[in-house]
Amino acid sequence: YWNIQYEPVHKGSDTSLIESIRDKIVESVKSCKTNLRDSSFLSGGTDSTSITSILSSISDSKVKSYSIGFYEEEYSELEFVDIAQQKLKHISNKYKLSAD
Repeated sequence: YWNIQYEPVHKGSDTSLIESIRDKIVESVKSCKTNLRDSSFLSGGTDSTSITSILSSISDSKVKSYSIGFYEEEYSELEFVDIAQQKLKHISNKYKLSAD
């Protein structure tokens, strides 16, 4: 019942738009950084992996990430967390939830 039409707000090449978005994400992560221990929630998806990667690159100490999975493997994404953990230099903390 709505016919929403999205018009491009930004014009430019794909490369310049990608660089602009990346710069904005990096600045956002930097603006949230504190002098306390750096940590992130890492689901294993693109967004949280990117945030953890950026935080790891700007942090003076090892970043701690926290991930929650499930004992029901079809609902758990911890395998993607394991892939991210192999690539990123951080301390990974993983927990599993059950119905109990």
